[in-house]
Amino acid sequence: APGHAGPRRKRHKKRPPAPPPTGRRKRHKARPKSAEPAPSRTVIERRMALPAGRWAPPVRDALEKLLGSSGNESADYDADNPPIAVLALDSVSMTNRPDHALFRYLVDHAKFQFDESFWKRIPEPFGRGRLRACYNIFHDHPAAVWEKDGDFLSYRKDFHRAHSKVCAAWGEKECSRWKLALLAGLEDAELRKMAGEAVNEALLEPVGTARIGAFLEDPDSVEIRTGLRKIPEIQDLCAALKARGFDLWLMSTSDEWSAQAFARLYGVDPARVVAFSARVAQGKLTEDILAPVPYGPGQAAAIVMLIGRSPALILGGKGNADLLEYGTGLRVLSAESQDGSPPAELREGWLFQPAFKPVKTPQTP
Repeated sequence: APGHAGPRRKRHKKRPPAPPPTGRRKRHKARPKSAEPAPSRTVIERRMALPAGRWAPPVRDALEKLLGSSGNESADYDADNPPIAVLALDSVSMTNRPDHALFRYLVDHAKFQFDESFWKRIPEPFGRGRLRACYNIFHDHPAAVWEKDGDFLSYRKDFHRAHSKVCAAWGEKECSRWKLALLAGLEDAELRKMAGEAVNEALLEPVGTARIGAFLEDPDSVEIRTGLRKIPEIQDLCAALKARGFDLWLMSTSDEWSAQAFARLYGVDPARVVAFSARVAQGKLTEDILAPVPYGPGQAAAIVMLIGRSPALILGGKGNADLLEYGTGLRVLSAESQDGSPPAELREGWLFQPAFKPVKTPQTP
């Protein structure tokens, strides 16, 4: 109608024109297709398999990498052919030697098979005649009074002196063979029991030295080493290796019976202990020493004979050079060091672990 403006329309504000293109575009960083997500907390914790303890950081790091890369959580793990780990036992993976503890037990309790063959195994220049004479006097007396018997005390002192002389004159290998030969005639089952008792007693003794004399303040007394100890770091390592599916072996220059007794403290299968051993016939030990003899090159020969594959890990001491040089894999030399620097025996490619100091407090089996 005239004069009527009609309905008002809603007006929209015009948008300003877009600015002219500049030729630049905002770029977003794209994650490379090959990049993997950061490891989760769970993965990190699985790699941290060993408590820090007294491990040298490079050694602990290498052990953890080995446990992760070769253990049963790795893609290449073969349960039928698990990775091999070999640890030298005497004075490397433990404090002192188990055969010293067994020898002392058998001397102190007069438990050898004291027949004619036994006495012939003790060289005359090392005191056979005096030893036998003293034994013939005290052995019929009750064991409860031996500690006050002069003949027993002389026998004990002279036996330890003979041991010291044999080791000094013949060397470690022949000394180990000699001590093994002294066990001939003993019953296998009884010796295993006595070896366990000897190890348990030594765990409670102070670690150090003692003087063995024929009487109080004997000026000609003999010094012997005392005490055995587990090493907490080695106990951790054994547990980690077993948990990750490694085939764990212990190598020892002690006799089989005492070495196996100590190996049980680490949860190691006694059948996985390589040590000096003798043939058992009709339940008793004979003088026949069995191959392989795990000393020097014989330790590597034992791996070839009993295992047949190169170990992924070998931990040894200065006396285990032939063992450490066998095959390829992680090789760790454990040795004393005055200033923490690697010893001259360290080869290229080996890692150095300063020897673990003994635990002072007594230990339980």
